[in-house]
Amino acid sequence: MEDFVCTFMSGAIGGVGLVAVGQPFDTVKTKLQTFPELYQKSGAFHCAKSIYRSEGIPGLYAGSLPAIMVNVAENSVLFGARSLTIGITQSIFKTENLSDFEMALAGSGAAFFSSIAVCPTELIKTRMQAATELRDTGTFVNNEKVTIRSTFRQVLNEGYTAPFRGMTGTWFRECPGYLVLFYCYQKCYKYIEQRQWMNKNLNAALSGGIAGAGYWICMLPIDVIKSRQQVLSIGSKVPIRFGSCAKDLYRMAGFKGFYAGLLPMLLRTIPANGALFGLVEYTEPQIRNVLF
Repeated sequence: MEDFVCTFMSGAIGGVGLVAVGQPFDTVKTKLQTFPELYQKSGAFHCAKSIYRSEGIPGLYAGSLPAIMVNVAENSVLFGARSLTIGITQSIFKTENLSDFEMALAGSGAAFFSSIAVCPTELIKTRMQAATELRDTGTFVNNEKVTIRSTFRQVLNEGYTAPFRGMTGTWFRECPGYLVLFYCYQKCYKYIEQRQWMNKNLNAALSGGIAGAGYWICMLPIDVIKSRQQVLSIGSKVPIRFGSCAKDLYRMAGFKGFYAGLLPMLLRTIPANGALFGLVEYTEPQIRNVLF
């Protein structure tokens, strides 16, 4: 229980740091994914400039509060559940000294539970980020001010299961994605630790940033489909299926469409995941000392 509490709280703190560093890049990524017809040719920098001209700095931080909710929910549950799934993995493999791959399996198992918290909050975040394009393209016209409350109310109008639209895509992204992320993290951390290049907090930050890049290179196509499912189903009581969304995207944008937003995501994920892992590594022992 002590491990769960400490890792849960440190994961929440790390999630806030991740949003503070990475939100503008995430906003650009979401717009590139959901409206490739507007931004695919001009690219990420044009998209960012367009957001800044029309909406200013607040536009780049659109959806920040739900993003904090997403990342606090995801990373607190993820790191908290991971302390439990590590114990389960140790029981399965009958050893306390898990290999890097076995530690990554434990992280993947924890991602199953964090996905349940992620999906509804990420749905609200992506719709708030894409609100301008939804209005400008006539996909969905709503004269209400875009807030968490108005967005959540719209989601509930679509049916009681609507908050979990994109759940399949979230699981497809998170479970294998965190296998990749934690495996890369373990390998990088041990490599740097053996050579004594830096202290453990900086090591965690650098290893986390590299691992985050590996995660997104592998899982971005799933994230693109999931984002389009969540955003383009707005106003409809019928969800868009994962397979049909993938086919429509391929017809519209080809293979490149599945990697829309890769550049801003890589620019975001290295410092943002560095902040996440660095804060988790730093705050977990501090919390343990204070509480226990």
